[in-house]
Amino acid sequence: MKLKHFTTYHQIRRTFSTLMVEPLQEEPLKFENTAANYFQLDPNPSNNVPRQVRGFAYSKCTPTPVKNPYIASLSESALNIIGLNKATLLDNKQLYADYLSGNRLFPGSIPISHNYCGHQFGTFAGQLGDGRAITLGDVKTGDGGLMELQLKGAGKTPYSRQADGRAVLRSSVREYLCSEAMHYLGIPTSRAASLVVSDETKVQRDPLYSGNVIWEKCAIVMRLAPSFFRFGSFEVFKERDPMSGRSGPSVGLQDDMLQHMLDFVLDHFYADLPIPDPPLTIYQSFFQELTRRTVKMVSHWQCVGYVHGVMNTDNMSILGLTIDYGPFGFMEYFNPRLVSNHSDQEARYCYENQPKTCKYNLKRLAEALDPVVPLAWSMEYIDKKYDEMYSGEYLDMMARKLGFKIQGQAKAELSDAEFQLISSLMGHVMPETATDFTNTFRILSKVTKVGPLDEVLDKLVSYSAPIEHKKAMNKPHYAPGALLKIKDILENNPHVLAMFGLDPDMARKELELYEKYKAFDTQSEEAHNLKNRETWAKWLIQYQKVLNPSITDQARAESMNKVNPKFILRNYLLEQAIRAADDQGDYRVVEDLLRMASDPYSEERISEVSVQPAPKWAYELCVSCSS
Repeated sequence: MKLKHFTTYHQIRRTFSTLMVEPLQEEPLKFENTAANYFQLDPNPSNNVPRQVRGFAYSKCTPTPVKNPYIASLSESALNIIGLNKATLLDNKQLYADYLSGNRLFPGSIPISHNYCGHQFGTFAGQLGDGRAITLGDVKTGDGGLMELQLKGAGKTPYSRQADGRAVLRSSVREYLCSEAMHYLGIPTSRAASLVVSDETKVQRDPLYSGNVIWEKCAIVMRLAPSFFRFGSFEVFKERDPMSGRSGPSVGLQDDMLQHMLDFVLDHFYADLPIPDPPLTIYQSFFQELTRRTVKMVSHWQCVGYVHGVMNTDNMSILGLTIDYGPFGFMEYFNPRLVSNHSDQEARYCYENQPKTCKYNLKRLAEALDPVVPLAWSMEYIDKKYDEMYSGEYLDMMARKLGFKIQGQAKAELSDAEFQLISSLMGHVMPETATDFTNTFRILSKVTKVGPLDEVLDKLVSYSAPIEHKKAMNKPHYAPGALLKIKDILENNPHVLAMFGLDPDMARKELELYEKYKAFDTQSEEAHNLKNRETWAKWLIQYQKVLNPSITDQARAESMNKVNPKFILRNYLLEQAIRAADDQGDYRVVEDLLRMASDPYSEERISEVSVQPAPKWAYELCVSCSS
């Protein structure tokens, strides 16, 4: 039998007497408080004091008020999911600014924060938890599902560690816009309903961890998901890690808690999971489905050029959603080693590593779910199925991006020629030419089965990276002297590479980067463009030959343009929006980006300026975990 702990709203109101709780004229939100009612809550009254929380999945938390909050932007479609009306909110701006910032509690809300751990950059970090996110509860959606309302940046919780529980404006603008952009790109994601800002509540941050500490405005994003349970939610039982010396806060309690937590996830978010044939259990069936969802998610990432930036197990959704938008980036000039996170010096979470990182994270989850999901079985399942599932999903998406399959067409085996074209495009042509990822696929939709390729070729070359940018992209992560030592170790004592955080493959890639980097010193821009033109011309001739003669050029182009966006959130566009908001309090650029992100495949609604690759001033833009 499941243990349940019910806490009345009046008890919460007495406990959180510092917050204003007053009924709305119309009470549009009817809170279910599913997690608060299912789990016994941490009873410690010090709900805003950082500490280790043992034996509880959630703690009660009070949002900490900010000074004079105001609504900066609202996502109408996200608000509609939870039954809120944008016009109503704008007619009552100050009241709803208080609700959406946490200054007031919605009637019926039981605010809580979640306890979880995580492997960060491959090392177990112990207890992490919702350090600045407070869940208000969940509500039923129009389709009968559940949607959790969470305020990010709402103040300290037991999981804040040494931090202040706040989120700053720049990171909040990024999360707000990208959550919505990913939804409209068709990628499984959490949503963002509102962006609320306080110009008067400020906190200190070091944006690039360079020692340059500045004061920044605070902001709060209301984000939505059926649940924010993570892989790391189940790592709270982990015994002492020999590398980090850390353990989970609930080590030794898995017999009491693990199955109960799994049942919560299965009962509420995997209710449609078919009962498996023996000897598989429902928990093994869940693990299979989560693996499938994770594969689908990361395949989508790769096919739009999205780089998450911080793929720790605590940032991996148990529902297969993209969550926790921090130092993310979208691919512009193609670079398989693209790192969006300034803190990721070893490129652990670069673009090309994302699929294998998801596989690694699933294995860490498998360890955490043992023995309810037997470890030997789950590890064997991942090793046998993951790569095959990823390859199938990724190739199917790429086939549609290139027009080998059109919308409505069922999955089918790729021909050898189609497979070779995908492989050569992503493995050779794009890395060699560093052509703008998003624009490439829109341009390719203009290729016809017969006819000249000159116009398409001119466009592709014009969207290829200038030589100075290409050189910067290939800059090694190690100094020349260090690379000489790495080369010597690789040739004579490769087992020693682990001491430097490298394996032989990584070492070889670094050495290859260095050779490419040096080669640019002797190459002119003209020669560079000519080489790009030759590379593209060879591929385009083969591509044109392979196009399906039974599909008209118009049908193929229309289908391709429905899966290849015209608009993505380029870093420099986000930077412009952040500067306008922070310096002038002008959120019109935020609104413009939200409008275009809400219709990313449109030819008519997208500004031509916004689809251009980064200008020179933005080449070095990089984002850190500082937020």
